[in-house]
Amino acid sequence: MNNTFNAQEVIVGTHARVWINDTEYVETKGLTIELTPQYSDVDIINDFAKHEKLTGYEGSGEITLNKRSSKLMKMVVDNLKNGKATVVKIVSSLNDPSALGEERVVIYDAVLKQATLAGWTTKEVLEEKVPFTFTKYDILSHIDY
Repeated sequence: MNNTFNAQEVIVGTHARVWINDTEYVETKGLTIELTPQYSDVDIINDFAKHEKLTGYEGSGEITLNKRSSKLMKMVVDNLKNGKATVVKIVSSLNDPSALGEERVVIYDAVLKQATLAGWTTKEVLEEKVPFTFTKYDILSHIDY
C-alpha cells in the first residue's frame, strides 16, 4: 500500500472515453454519473431524534458533448414521436497513463431525458447537454492503491 501522495497520479479527465450503445463518442466533453441514496424517516417512541432507513437509490447523470452532430437529439426525438423512451447503455473509462489504474463504469439502462432542438449563440463553441436517469449499473474496474 502506497501511503505517499504523488501529484502525477492525480487523474486528468482528458484521458476519458465514453461509449453509448457500443459507439465511442469522441466529442464528449464531460460526464457525470451519480448515485443518490433515498431514505425514509423512522419514528421511535420516546426519542426526539430523526432516524432514517435506507429505502432505495436514484441514479442520474449528464453527458456534455461538443456539438458535432444531431445524433443524440435525433435518437431522443424519433423515440418520443413513437411514444418510447430512449434507453441506452453508457460505458465510461477513465485511464490516465500516469494514474494508478483504470476506472470503468457501465450503465445498462440510461434513459435520456431531454433533447435540445435548437440552442446556439453567435461566436460560441456549441455544447449539447443530455441528462439521464438509470437503475442498473456495474463498476467494471476501480483504482485501488
